[in-house]
This record gives sequence, structure tokens and C-alpha cells, in this order.
Amino acid sequence: MLRPFVLYCATVTVIWSIMRRFMSAPKIPSLMDATLDDLTHGLTQGHFTSAQLVRTYAARVAEVNHVFHAVIKLNPDAEEIASRLNQERAGKGPRSDAVKNAIVYFPPGTYLVSGTIALPFGTQVIGDANNRPLILAASSFKGLGVLSTDEYTGSVRPGADGLDEQYYINTANFYRQLRNVRIDVRNTDPTLKISCLHYQVAQATSTQNLELIAGPSQKGIFAENGSGGGISDITFTGGAYGILGGNQQFTAQRLTFNGCAIGVHVFWDWGWVWKSITMNNVETGFILYPEDGGTGHIGSASFLDSTFNNVGTVIFTFELLGAIAGGTTGVIIENTVFSGVNAGLITDFGRSLLDGGSRKIDHWAVGRIYSGTAASSSWSRGEKIGNFRRSPGLTDVATGAYFERPKPQYADRPLSDFLHVRDFGATGNGVTDDTAAFQNAVDSALGKVLFVDAGSYILTKTLTIPTGTKIVDASNPKVLLQVGRKGEIGSVELQDLIITTKGPTAGAVLIEWNMESSGPGEAALWDVHVRIGGATGTGLTPDECPAVRSGVNANCNAASLMMHLTPTGSGYFENMWLWLADHDIDDPLLDNPTNNMEQTSVYAARGFLIESTKPTWLYGTASEHAVFYQYNFHKARNIFAGMIQTESPYYQPTPPPPAPFKNQVGLFPGDPDYTCAAGEFNGCDQSWGLIIRQSTNILVAGAGLYSWFSTYTQCIDSQTCQKALVLLDKNGPSVRIQHLITIGAKYMVVMNGVGIEAFANLNVNVHPFWSSIAVLDVKSNTTQFEDVLWIDPKVWDMPTPAFTCSPPCTVQLLPWTKAMSTVNYPLLTVSSGTWKSTITVPPITVSKWAFKRVTVTTRKGAKRDVIGDGIWPVPLTTSTWPAVIYTGPNGSPTTVTPTATVPKPPASIGPNAAPPPAGSWPTKAVRAIQGLVAAPLVDECVVFGEGCNWDPKWITPAFDPENDYDGGLHFLKRENDCPDEPHSSSTRTTSISSAPTQAKVNPSPKANHVSCNDRGQVVDNSDFVAATETFCDYIGGYSDYCRPFR
Repeated sequence: MLRPFVLYCATVTVIWSIMRRFMSAPKIPSLMDATLDDLTHGLTQGHFTSAQLVRTYAARVAEVNHVFHAVIKLNPDAEEIASRLNQERAGKGPRSDAVKNAIVYFPPGTYLVSGTIALPFGTQVIGDANNRPLILAASSFKGLGVLSTDEYTGSVRPGADGLDEQYYINTANFYRQLRNVRIDVRNTDPTLKISCLHYQVAQATSTQNLELIAGPSQKGIFAENGSGGGISDITFTGGAYGILGGNQQFTAQRLTFNGCAIGVHVFWDWGWVWKSITMNNVETGFILYPEDGGTGHIGSASFLDSTFNNVGTVIFTFELLGAIAGGTTGVIIENTVFSGVNAGLITDFGRSLLDGGSRKIDHWAVGRIYSGTAASSSWSRGEKIGNFRRSPGLTDVATGAYFERPKPQYADRPLSDFLHVRDFGATGNGVTDDTAAFQNAVDSALGKVLFVDAGSYILTKTLTIPTGTKIVDASNPKVLLQVGRKGEIGSVELQDLIITTKGPTAGAVLIEWNMESSGPGEAALWDVHVRIGGATGTGLTPDECPAVRSGVNANCNAASLMMHLTPTGSGYFENMWLWLADHDIDDPLLDNPTNNMEQTSVYAARGFLIESTKPTWLYGTASEHAVFYQYNFHKARNIFAGMIQTESPYYQPTPPPPAPFKNQVGLFPGDPDYTCAAGEFNGCDQSWGLIIRQSTNILVAGAGLYSWFSTYTQCIDSQTCQKALVLLDKNGPSVRIQHLITIGAKYMVVMNGVGIEAFANLNVNVHPFWSSIAVLDVKSNTTQFEDVLWIDPKVWDMPTPAFTCSPPCTVQLLPWTKAMSTVNYPLLTVSSGTWKSTITVPPITVSKWAFKRVTVTTRKGAKRDVIGDGIWPVPLTTSTWPAVIYTGPNGSPTTVTPTATVPKPPASIGPNAAPPPAGSWPTKAVRAIQGLVAAPLVDECVVFGEGCNWDPKWITPAFDPENDYDGGLHFLKRENDCPDEPHSSSTRTTSISSAPTQAKVNPSPKANHVSCNDRGQVVDNSDFVAATETFCDYIGGYSDYCRPFR
């Protein structure tokens, strides 16, 4: 029996969808006998209205609730909502799109149930966040799971996927959430092996704050099929299995397993990223192997930032063979801690490939490896691959883990902190223009939580295009939802939204994210999705946009770009699905088990364009069915993504890209050029699943990229659906893709013009013939890895200077600024014919001492975590003076450099070095400490000032006759990327004008006035004087070596 729960709903339609599963639908006036069809017939025929139905039910609740106590609260807006539905039903406007979503709220309490609670499509089950309800399975319980997202019909006929028939096709079972609930099945018959959750789901589904409690023969989750998605924030207590099942792909985060016999048994998958997993007192952590008698294959599994405490065997899997179609499971273990582990990885041949014990694993990989070239590969049986370094901006310095942030629920906020958009006049009825009301609500919600009540909001400037308004000019894209202005730094949190369009809005950009996050996770979204078409009210259903095998549907060009993360933007994105619909989710036969899902041909030019350069995290994201590409990383850097998933449009190559957006090509950065040159790599047959170009420091922790159809005809087993899925070109260091899975394409990857064939990396020789690469280090135009660590100069101010890195590591210590010296610039005699002159340049002040790079390796006998010997920096030297440009009698500029020997700095600034003329050298060596994440670091070639041994790496001397004095040598700051090593051939120039009788020019420092990098900042003489006085005070006062220029 289901104990009392509160049902908050936005429409009577939502109430019906819950009634349909949980109770018999009553009828006016008899509430005992009527069916849902009777109610529907009565409403459509006008026998009674929605408002009358609501009033009747409210009266009946008031009559009997004092006996049954079954209803805790009624929605006070129910009758108003029903009245709006009456108006819509009378023809005053369309129903809101997507009519099947619902929220079921469980207040605190214990709910005893004797059978499975089947959850309709789109249902969110939410318990109290501060006092989670317990759903307790009775001893008489029968069913596959206490909560079930998909039920078997029991029919002898197969389902649409060829397996046992179910009400929903599991790979299209979208838009579900489970939050704040505890489920206990320990009292059930142990021979029935009951599960807390029967969880077959696809995209746009999530879990949060669940505890699943099971006995010795029971399971936490049984999830035998699906296409996720994200699963996160669950504690599994006891049980034969925490999770038993398989899925095409999943991102699993923040899961804890306590006392399970088997933590997870995956009996099939293509790709699964396990992030921040904790297992305590578990016999076997992960079994990656078919069930007894099964024939499933496990493509890959990644384990990142996880902990295994008192675990017998962490991973059990197939023997790891490198043969084509050998069925080997790719495994990656990264930044993971073992404590009291008996064995790390054991194969079905009984071989141990990874030892247990108590230790930390930085990186360990099994599978096919491509190391910066598409021409050849290798097979790893378990080792660290390459020297990829996690970006400090993406990680926690203490643990080295990639940053995560669970979705906030604001459980500690008072009721007064919550505002509703309906309170500001928004209707959410899918008819009224809510722009002004919605904007007013946003403006009024600063510092508070704005709740967007269930509904469909027509906003003419954001979110949804109103009825009758069309963005038809595809060459002039318009943004629907803009997050921040370009250059804005701040925080924002979005969750549980669907951004959509209405009708043929070919120029729509659904989300433009400009805001730079003010800190990790400060600008973020969770469970926010884009959906274009495929739902009632969108005007982009099979009725308007049927699946076509020739030509193009008129009036079905629906968007220019689904999401744009601009160069100024950064953020945290968890469980986000960008979906250009391939079928109708509001199909009247959606939950009819014989329904094959009616397809539709709707068009959007681009999926997800990512240009961000600041730390950004993508967890459990997907982008599907856009014409040009699904993901495009363009000049991006500092990004973690895992797992990503894509599908190519089912109708391509009819028409082939860029149709029907040919005139849009080039409107956004990074667009493919579509010149359609001869060959197989031009991308003119189908969309790209993933593009990465001119990017640096990106980790894709898992990618499932699929091409199922060629003009609606399945072609995957022959790998002929399209030519290539991934385009990589002109990238910088440290771009890595782990566990790349492709289906349906001849080439997995085109990297700098060279293809990687899918057949050469075939994982299995059975349907659907997927191919797999464990580690693909993308070819770099410079060094393969961003392996030079630029140490933050703040180490010089530490009591014991130190930094962390994972050896071997090459480090660049930044300049020492607490010593000063001067170097006399040689006199320069220049001549031309009978003309002769001497140029005098003032002495060069060396106030910043640049150093040679150092490679740190492990030192035998060192204390734990201490690597290498202490570093006493060695100053850089140069053999070339800065050059001078002068103008002779002929009026032409001429460059000249002194030929005298350049003075050398000290060989070292260690304890035996002579003291500098002013200031001092460091008193302690710099120590290197073992750590997966290097820190503290700065970006390469930050701005430096004068001196620096005038090494070309640090400074650029120049002369500006407008602002500086003739005859002087002025060193301007520079913040461009620097060469990897100093180049003695580099020419430093300063411009001077030489009269026939050149004499020393007395400078006027008070006239100095420098504009800094065209950013509106100006430095003048007073700034230089203040800086000099500060330095002189630091070293103990003025002297011959330290005096301000006044």
C-alpha cells in the first residue's frame, strides 16, 4: 500500500498521468466507477470542465480524508490551472508542449508497499531533502523493483528492440529524476532477489541523495538496458549487488558502496565513466563480465578519483587481448587510492595484472593506444600512458581530483528566500507572452531562489519564441537564453529547465553562455536540457515535419545553434542533453508496447560550440542530430568532459550537410568549411560527432559517438553509415580522448588529415560492431604534452619554497626579484661614408633574474613524497646584447648590436654564490614534492618587467619616440606566448634618431607615460618612483645601487 504523499502538479493532464499508474480514475458525479477514458471523453465532449472536475475531487477529499488521511495538501492553484485548460480546450490556444511530465512529492515518513510503483514517462519522484522518506518493501512484496521506470508486459511477442516487450523503449525513456528517498528491501522474500530500483533509462535522467538498502540476496539497482545519462549521489548499503546491469553509456558520480558483496556488475556496455566512487568493505568492487550464460560485451570503463577501502578484488574482467574484435574491455584507473586491497585487477584466466595493497595509482590503462599519430598504435596491458598532466585549474590541489559539485537543493534556505515566476504575473500556459513578467521576476530574485513553476513560458527575448513570431532569417541568429554578458564574471545556478523553440526558428541560438565563473562551480547548471521539436505545441512534430527520404521539409529549420559557450564564458555543466528530436515524445502511443516511435525530420545547424579557455567541466552531457556537428571545441582549453555522447541525424545524407543551412556556413567560429574536396575526410556526407581544433589542455574522459542510419536505413554492422565521426586538427599540447567508442563510421578519427580506421580498432565482431580506443593523445603542433610547469613566483615567499609535481617533471622557476645589478651597455660607433657617430645607451638595470629549466626525477633514498634534490636555480645567460635601431644620414633605419662580450650572471645563486650588488639571493633551495596535480602554477609567459638578464624569453625592448627619450633603451612588458627556449638569434630593438654629431641625450624620466596593452591602464613616472621606493625600503634604504629617478 502506498502511504500518504503530496502531489504538486501544474495541469490536470499531469494529475491524469499519475492517476493512470496509481489509482482508478473517478468520474463526475460517480467517483467509484469511471475510467480515465470516461473522464477524457467527458472533457472533450464538454460534459463537464476541468474546473468542475477539480472542484468535485476537492469536495470528495474533504468528505473522506478525515478517515483515510491519504491527502496531506491540495495545490491551491489547481482550480485556476484547470480554468486555463478549459480556455485552451475551447480553442483559445494550444496546449503546453510535453504533456506527460509530473512531480510526485513524498513528505517525511515510512511508506509500506507490497508491489512495484511504476513511474510514468517524465516523472520526478522527490522526497523531503531535510528528512528523507523511507519506502519500505513489505514481506509480501512482489515485483522487479520497488520503483520501476519501465515495466515488462509479459507478452510473448518481442519488443521494438527485439528483446522482451516493455511499455517504453528503454533507449528513449527520457526526462526522469529520483531525489531524496530511502528504499529498503531487506524484509522481502530473499529468493525473489528484489531490487530497490528497476532503472532502465535514457538521456535527461538523474538521481540524487538516495540510499538503497538491501539484504544478502537483493540488489540496489537493476538496470539491464538503456542509454544514459547520469547517475549520481547514491549510497548503497548491503546487498548481493549495489548495481547489476548494463547501459550503452553512463556517467556515474559520487557513489558510495558500503558492505556490498559485489559493488557493481556490468554485464554489457560501450562506455562508462565512474567518477568519485567510494567502496568500503566490499568483496568485489567491479565485475566487468557477462552474467552466467550471457553473451554481453563490456566495451570500456574508466575509474577516476576513487577510493577502495578493504576491498577484496577491485576489478574482475576478461583476459586482456589485443586482437581485432577480441572483445577486450578497455580499463583506465586514474588518481585512485587503494587501501587494504587484495588485488587490483584479475582476469578470467586467473592472472593478476594490477596489484592491490595500499597505494595511489596516478594513471593505468589497458587497451589500444594512439600516441600523437594516426599512422600507428600500440597495445597496453596495463601501464601509465604518456605524460598528460591535469590542469591545476580543473582540480582540487589537495587531492588532485577533478572538481565536482552536486546539484544544490537549498534545503537550508528559509521559505522567504524563494520566489515564484507566477508571483510576478507569468502564466506558463504556452499562449500568453510572459516576457515582461519573467524579466521582472529575474530582476527581483537577486540573492534569492527563483522557482519557475511548471508550465510552458512564451518569452519573446529568451527561452521560447511566441506563437506567431518566427526567427526565419538564418543568416542573423538570435539568442533565446543568454547567461551573462560578454566579459561578465559572476555566479549563476540553473536547474530543471527545458529550453525549446516553437515553429521554424532557423536563426535561434537556444543558449549563449557568456559568464565567466567567479570560482569553481559558481556558474553552473544541472538537469537543464535543450529540446527542439518532438513534443506537442512545438509545431515540429511528425504532423508538420514527417520523416522524409528525399528533399527537405519546408518550415522545419528550427535552430542555428543549440548551445554556445563563448570565449569569455566558463562553468560547470552536469547532466545536460541537447536534443534535436528524431521522434515525438508526445506520441499518443508512447506507452503502448507496440509503438515503434514515429520519426520526424527537423533541422538545426549546430550542436554545442565550445570556445571557453577558463576552467570548465562537462559531466554527463550529450548532443544529438545537428546538421554540422554535435560538439565543436574551437580554440578551447582547460576543459574536462566525460562522458559525452552523440548521434548523427537519421536523415543524412538526404540532404547532405550543410543543407538545409548552406548559407549559414561561416557565421560561427569553427564551422566546417564544406568545400567538399575530393576524398573521404571532407565531412560532406554526415555531421561530425566531435571536432577539436586549435585547442589545448582538454581531457575527454569518455565518448560514445554513434551513426545509426543512412537516410533512415540502418547501416551500422557494415560501418557504412558515414565516413568519419571525429575531426582533429592543428591542436596544441595535452589534448587527450580516453575510451573513444564509435559505431557506424568507416573512420573513427581524422587527425591532421590522416584517418584512423574503425575496423582496425574493432572491439567485437557482432552487432553493433563498435570500435574502441583506450587512449588517443591528439597530435600537437608543438610539444605533445604541456609538460613544462611554470611555477608561481609566490614560492619565493614561502618559509620553505616548494611545489608539487608527478615525476619526471620539467619546471620553470619564475624570476627572482630581490637582487639587483647593473650592466654598462657598450658604446656603439656607427658610420656611413664620411659620417661617423657614437651612440650612448644608459646602463641596463637587472632586477629580475630568469633561470634555466630543471627536470625533476625521483631521488633514491628520499623521504616519502620528496622527489629530487633541492633546486638551486641557475641563471640564464645570453650572448647577444639588445639591438639598437638608429637613423643615419640617408634617413633609413639601421639595426646594430654591440660585439662586446655580454657579462655572465653567477653560475648559481646557491649558498656558495657571491652576493649581488644589492639585495640578496634565496636562502633555501626549492623542494619538489610528489603530487598528481602540479602546484602552484601560473600560465606560461606571464608579464615580466625590466631586466631579466635581458633574456629574450622574458622581455621585449622597444622604443616609442612619442613617449620615451632618445638615446635610451626602454624594455616594454610582453604577455604573448613565449618560445620554449631562449633564442640567441632573437633581435631586440630600440629606435633612436642619430644626428651627424650624436651626443649623449639626457633623459627626462618625468615624461615617461606608458599605455599598458591598450586596456585603458596608464603607468607614469609617479608609479615608477613609488615602485622603486618600495624596493629600496625592502633592501634597507637607498644606496649607490638603489635610488629613485626623480
